Amino acid sequence: MLAQAANARSTLMFWQHTDGLTQTIAYSQSAPTWFNDYATFAELDSYRALALQERNLNRVVLVNNWVTPSAFQNSIIYNDLIRRNDDDTVYCMGSAVVSPWGNGIIGVHRGKHHAPFELEDAARLRQVAVHAERVLRARGEMLSARRAATLAQNALDSVGLAILTVLADGRILQSNEAAEDVLDRADGLIVRHGLLAAAQATEQKLAQAIAKATTKNLPAATALAIPRGSDEPAYLLTVTPVTGRIGKPAALILFRDPLRPDSSLASRLRALFNVTRSEAAIAIDLAGGLSPAEIAKNRGVSMNTLRTQLKSLHAKTDCRRQAEFVSLMRNLPPL
Repeated sequence: MLAQAANARSTLMFWQHTDGLTQTIAYSQSAPTWFNDYATFAELDSYRALALQERNLNRVVLVNNWVTPSAFQNSIIYNDLIRRNDDDTVYCMGSAVVSPWGNGIIGVHRGKHHAPFELEDAARLRQVAVHAERVLRARGEMLSARRAATLAQNALDSVGLAILTVLADGRILQSNEAAEDVLDRADGLIVRHGLLAAAQATEQKLAQAIAKATTKNLPAATALAIPRGSDEPAYLLTVTPVTGRIGKPAALILFRDPLRPDSSLASRLRALFNVTRSEAAIAIDLAGGLSPAEIAKNRGVSMNTLRTQLKSLHAKTDCRRQAEFVSLMRNLPPL
């Protein structure tokens, strides 16, 4: 439609998002493939640079009034992209699109054996291009928001904690991968009709903690233990207010899944404290709840040998007591 409106041979719509990603939509009567590599040459396109100048925004520009066809034929983009694809595009007119989510161009082209574009062509193109510009802006905003949401979700999935965001009534707005694993097990925290709930004995306490974090007047954080059954460590929750403009008051729930293995602990201990492989293995056993006697038995060493290794661990981590050392191990951020 853009090409027809301007009586042009080809059309290019190119969008560059604020994070550098690009997208190209193109049409050509003669060489439909030369646009495929345009993103690689976009920064070298003198026509694009001209269209994005502030003086040329919000209007259709006859770019050959500033960049002559002969000058364009001496450019890298013409010789390494256009001519390489057996095309002879030299005449161009178009408009630029600028928004908080990126910028783009709409360009129409003719070959060097055609007549250059005139003001009448620009007037016809403008009637159609204004609609394409709106689409590009809206599309850029939606794709930017989608990528931002994906990045945020990936970041939450990478954190070594289970994370849930809930409204005041317990309705789950968001959960990361670790939290989904816990909810799928339904061994202390459950989902009932889309609402976060807990075992009957602690359900009221969970609701109270969420209410305290989502109250409009002085919201506050709460620590809460959710039992998981006999001989199973409880989920130790932090229920805290969510700050920022999300519309309705919400609570952020953070806790560690005791069944989720931390495979990076040994490498982190060696990197942070320069411990040996043997010392790192002992530290992991201690963080997992084993007693020194159990560790010595499992490793086939005497208690005197184990005490010597524990003394070395305490010195390297600057911990004076075993409880302090275990707390340090359990609170190291994951890789």
